[in-house]
Amino acid sequence: IITIRNPCYALDFTLYGHNSVVWELRFDNDRLYSAGADGTLKVWNKELVPLQNITSHNSWARCIGISDKYIAVGGYKPDNTIKVYDKNTLKLIYTLKAHKGSVFALLFYKSFLISAGSDNTIIVWKDFKPLKSLKIHDGWVRKLGIYNGYLVSGDENGRLSFSALDDFKFERSFELKSQILSLHVFQNKLYVGTSDGSVYRFSLDKGQIKYEKILSFESTVQSITDDGKSLYLSVEGKVIVVNDETTGAKIVRNFDMS
Repeated sequence: IITIRNPCYALDFTLYGHNSVVWELRFDNDRLYSAGADGTLKVWNKELVPLQNITSHNSWARCIGISDKYIAVGGYKPDNTIKVYDKNTLKLIYTLKAHKGSVFALLFYKSFLISAGSDNTIIVWKDFKPLKSLKIHDGWVRKLGIYNGYLVSGDENGRLSFSALDDFKFERSFELKSQILSLHVFQNKLYVGTSDGSVYRFSLDKGQIKYEKILSFESTVQSITDDGKSLYLSVEGKVIVVNDETTGAKIVRNFDMS
């Protein structure tokens, strides 16, 4: 007799909407936003019913940034623009042109929009006009995050950089030697997933940034999120559930996701 306690069931279904690769998903309140290689931004309700479709770019719609007022969508080359929409009406308000390559990452911070892309550049926008251009990477900048007063940026060569948010001045970088694919802040720690299957944990101790490798997989760590208690890692079609305790990171469950 085999007894299974707290089983976790895999769901196998497809939501028909995009007709090509979906590059990014963002949740905000009861809405899901998706950007895809078909050049569209799609909006879904909490029942996963498509509500609206916007053709944002002539090439891929590569990334999404969301604030309380705006939705920004970054375009892949040759359409290297950022389209900014009113969040309530989804009316196009601004088309931002400054990047000389694909836009891979977008985030809003206070009154700023911050973008990064394949021109190895981070641009800080104020009132949707370029305020600062940060040249701190020598590879495509693929990820942006906010952590304990820092703007964190990761590139395809494995460089993770920390810049102060008060003046956007570069402070320090770490060479992880493998493409940075995911950044996630959980319980006052920053978790970084890379293309060689590594998961790093960064923390701030008495003003000093410290880090260590806590997990290693045979495949890339595509994304990291949490449910308030545990970390969830996407690794080659599987979801890995991790508890990060004082004694070290522990894998407590994994299941397949088609």
